[in-house]
Amino acid sequence: METRSRTHPLPYDRAFVIQLGRDADPGGGAVAGRAEHIASGRSVRFRSWDELIAFAASCSSGPGLGS
Repeated sequence: METRSRTHPLPYDRAFVIQLGRDADPGGGAVAGRAEHIASGRSVRFRSWDELIAFAASCSSGPGLGS
């Protein structure tokens, strides 16, 4: 799985579920919700795009997950 994961254009270890809160307005820049990293099961509540991106980056920097 690790070899396929590194060569596949959409690797499983870089998959996330993003759930936006009911008041989120992505087009207007206001986002809040929950994100879960599929491979590790780690999750976080976020209140901004920056927090969401930081979470994704932290999940992608683990062993075997880097570019």
